[in-house]
Amino acid sequence: MRLFTTLFAFIIAIQLQAQSLKLPTAQGVVLTADSTMDVALTLDLSAFLAAADLPNEQNVYVLPSQQIETYILLDEILGITKNAKTGEINCYQPVITNCIALDDKQYLLQIAYMGGDSLPTQLRAIFEIIAHANTTKFLFSSPLKYNTLNWNKFTHQNTTVFYKRDIQTKKVEEYATFSTEIDAKLKSTGKLTEFYCCENFVEVLQLIGVLHKADYASVQLNTLGSLVGNKKLIITGEHSSNFNDFDKHDLWHDRLSLVVPRSTVNKPVDEACAYLYGGSWGYSWDTIFKHFTKRIAIAENTDWQYYKENPYDFGESDEKHLYADYVINALIVQHLEKEYGFDAVWKLLNTGKYQKGNANYYAALQQLTGVSADNYNQWVYQLVKAEMNKKQ
Repeated sequence: MRLFTTLFAFIIAIQLQAQSLKLPTAQGVVLTADSTMDVALTLDLSAFLAAADLPNEQNVYVLPSQQIETYILLDEILGITKNAKTGEINCYQPVITNCIALDDKQYLLQIAYMGGDSLPTQLRAIFEIIAHANTTKFLFSSPLKYNTLNWNKFTHQNTTVFYKRDIQTKKVEEYATFSTEIDAKLKSTGKLTEFYCCENFVEVLQLIGVLHKADYASVQLNTLGSLVGNKKLIITGEHSSNFNDFDKHDLWHDRLSLVVPRSTVNKPVDEACAYLYGGSWGYSWDTIFKHFTKRIAIAENTDWQYYKENPYDFGESDEKHLYADYVINALIVQHLEKEYGFDAVWKLLNTGKYQKGNANYYAALQQLTGVSADNYNQWVYQLVKAEMNKKQ
């Protein structure tokens, strides 16, 4: 990783070269040493950065062989010029602050976004991007692949993990096995997952080309990801440099997103599947249900429809939230899968985003089970009692 401790002092003193249309370059920075290529590079880089405000797949300046890696970086560049406080769209402007030739066709660029509504000028972000000289134009990529050239790789089934020193192969195999089980439920084939394992979020950001971003001040642990076609890329920075653990709850969501956008499915049913198959916040399904029965009144006259329209959190904290309606839906998913197979779950899962009154949800449930909104409460009570009896 390149250190940029001295970059801040350098940025304060830079004098920008006025260039119409082209991305400005800090004084003293040498680009390709070819004036014609310099013009092409600055124009194409400016177009690449401007296209960050478009859907990623519409950015024609992305290097095709590294789309999924670069989309993560583009997600970080998106909206970077806007001042969140004032609403000014073009408050922060990019300037090339460094350019290093990696070979005769590849250049490592550093771009700083500076501006603001006060003096001294505020530093919003610093990005690293690799420019690839092409026959017609420059194409651009995240430096992720370049930064991990010497990393090790372990593959099991549909899962590949990149790591620096050591890896918990048993955990990778467990992850691959569980993801295969989920894919089988979803009738999903040919789906691939790649992991890059980092110790913390600072390392994640540096790998993808984010040397500084004001939004992430003091953020220690986090994970980023992107999706292209049948492939999911996850860069995890939560004390996970050796793939020592994974969350089955999140794994359900990841595999579902490879089949259908999660934004289009019924969220309570989606979360219910994650509770049932993977638990939540480190709790197993059995533990979640145990907490549920302690916090929720279980009676024949309980209004379960109320919990569907009014989310009720029975978790131990706001951070580790657990919702009553998700548990109820987990019982319904469990019943549907046992009685009719996962195809029935799939139909309920695809009843769409929340709508007041849940008309689509109840219509699908009635079609699948004969249970309507009118007898929903009585039916759910029987499911809850049956699960309680099973766990005694």
